Amino acid sequence: MTSGNIHVKLLINSSYLPPLSQRICNPPPIILHMKSLLKLMAMMVSLACLCSSMASAQSISANESVTVSIKGVPQSEQGRISGQYMVDSSGVLSLPLLKSGIKAGGRSASSVAKSVEAAYKKAGMYKDPRITIISNQDVNDRIEKDRKRSQEIVNVGGNVKSSGPKPFHNGMTLFDAVSAAGGADMFGAINRVELFHKGRRKIYNLKTAAHMGIRVYPGDSINVPQKNAWGK
Repeated sequence: MTSGNIHVKLLINSSYLPPLSQRICNPPPIILHMKSLLKLMAMMVSLACLCSSMASAQSISANESVTVSIKGVPQSEQGRISGQYMVDSSGVLSLPLLKSGIKAGGRSASSVAKSVEAAYKKAGMYKDPRITIISNQDVNDRIEKDRKRSQEIVNVGGNVKSSGPKPFHNGMTLFDAVSAAGGADMFGAINRVELFHKGRRKIYNLKTAAHMGIRVYPGDSINVPQKNAWGK
């Protein structure tokens, strides 16, 4: 093959590929499609998080009592503003020194608090007020949550000083539960403590730090067996 033929062949083959700069600036359609898909997925995740946070915020209702407290102002002014107020039937909250009410119905307490701060600043009443609003519904929900938590128990039995149901608390460990029962009695085998969780039985040695920190959960049952003939 002559050099002329080789030159022609190279020209023909090179015509199938665009210049390098064009290939970098204009990636193949599949790459563009993947980038668009990733952006869409990121937007969906962000939207889900936003909806979750909005759903978790308790909205203030019309005809609901709220507690308002103010900081960042003189003590005498705090007593003038802080107190309980009723949101009227149209969802408006009226506060001292403000000519117009604040729309509160259907909004979160933190959102309404920011609007109140802005209103006092705009009226020239206070330079940097810090408002906190707590709705009665929030208080009732917290009380109900605490009530349910107080009903959560773990059962501790066997060779302990005070067997029976024990109040559960967040972060409770196996050692905490046995301690709540007064600890093992003189016959209790603390090195073979049985934990029953969701129908499964596991044995732990509470003489070791790793096993002392095992978490327990509401509804769990714990049994401290009797020592064997060798005292273990």
